[in-house]
Amino acid sequence: MDNPGKLANMAWSPDGKRLAFRASSKLEDAVEGSLFVTEVPSTKTFSELRNYVQDMELSVIDFAWKDNNTLLYAAEEGVDIVLSEQRLDRPGRSILLEGGKAVFNRFHHLDGLVAFAGSTWQHPSELFTFELRRKNLNRHTTHNEWLSDVALSQQRKLVYDARDGKDIEGVLIYPLNYQPGTQYPLIVYIHGGPEAAVKNGWVTSYGTWGQFAAARDMFVFMPNYRASSGRGVDFTMAGFGDLVGVEYNDVLDGIDHLIEIGYVDADRVGMGGGSYGGYFSAWSATRHTERFAA
Repeated sequence: MDNPGKLANMAWSPDGKRLAFRASSKLEDAVEGSLFVTEVPSTKTFSELRNYVQDMELSVIDFAWKDNNTLLYAAEEGVDIVLSEQRLDRPGRSILLEGGKAVFNRFHHLDGLVAFAGSTWQHPSELFTFELRRKNLNRHTTHNEWLSDVALSQQRKLVYDARDGKDIEGVLIYPLNYQPGTQYPLIVYIHGGPEAAVKNGWVTSYGTWGQFAAARDMFVFMPNYRASSGRGVDFTMAGFGDLVGVEYNDVLDGIDHLIEIGYVDADRVGMGGGSYGGYFSAWSATRHTERFAA
């Protein structure tokens, strides 16, 4: 069997007759966000391989067999994580766990129970289980009880239009003492890759300033510009061969949006990030010096 692009994790069906795997949709696709199934031994050619998320605006990040004919899969969908069920003999999926409940990367399934380490914007990863039959989501741990005594800044999904009309998503954290009508400094965080995406979960770490910057009364803007994962193959491929082109314009358009709606002081905008985010920042400090204070 030929595979269309780079491969990720694989898993046998319980009866050993099928192999499911994540892969890129084609050789140039940077994200292993498509979900394929093949019979073993394979009687299919490459052209007959079915991508179960063809043309969907998402990137599959993990999957598991529910039974011999059904897959469970988690996917980045914009800034959210969604858990779905896919019958192999049906054209569409069923959504089991909607976005906005918890952010996670991997999950385990056994006897109708899904387990994962998940975060929200209010807390880092904790142990969750999700009952498939009752569709009950339960959190089992609280590892950082002290956070209940900490004032956290509000965080939300931000959607805005790029200059060509394409909708772009990102995560926006408000200044801790935000007052409507007041303009604040802005720090823009650019994720690396670019085949990655910022999710609307816990985004405070050694390299993402999150609540630390917001506690100093700054806005923190984390855009999922074109070339990011989580919006389907066409969205990812939009940046192919166009270094800091449409990708970079998406970021500038997000900054301009925040300035136009009165949130941000245009003279106090900074940018940072690692890997490709570092490249963005270096480009900002040279090509667009007049737009950035730091």
